[in-house]
Amino acid sequence: MNLKISISDTHARAVGEGLLDKSWPAADWRHAEHCIATLYLVRERTDFLLATALPGIIQLFNRAHGGENTETAGYHHTMTLFYLSEIQNFSANNNSLALGEACEALLSSDIGEKDHVFRYWSRDKIMSPAARLCFVAPDIGPVKWSPEVEAILPQSSTRLK
Repeated sequence: MNLKISISDTHARAVGEGLLDKSWPAADWRHAEHCIATLYLVRERTDFLLATALPGIIQLFNRAHGGENTETAGYHHTMTLFYLSEIQNFSANNNSLALGEACEALLSSDIGEKDHVFRYWSRDKIMSPAARLCFVAPDIGPVKWSPEVEAILPQSSTRLK
């Protein structure tokens, strides 16, 4: 996002905790909030192994707000693992920034762009029911997976399909 926004540490924590306790308004749950919540969880909630916990956290949030997690709506497994990995890598390289500043930098980076995923997956592949329900390897470019996410991926998934 080329938009300069100001995010306080308090706001970032509120978004992250709002995901966990399902209190964040669904109408305000957009790509930026996904990124902010994930960065908060990566940086400050080390009690979670996010590669395995985040899918359930998101699915519960969706259901709590009347959403469904199906092959066409709600939780998207491949995108969740991709953005978690991207944000974990980002955090590792920006750990000297305060949480709010890190969120601002994240949203100003390529990761903050909603179409960032299309650098690695074709639209047809990433929007497929298979990619929503389970992990589907990228078909355009290789991803530099974070160690935590890479550890749970199928062995062949780091290669292009």
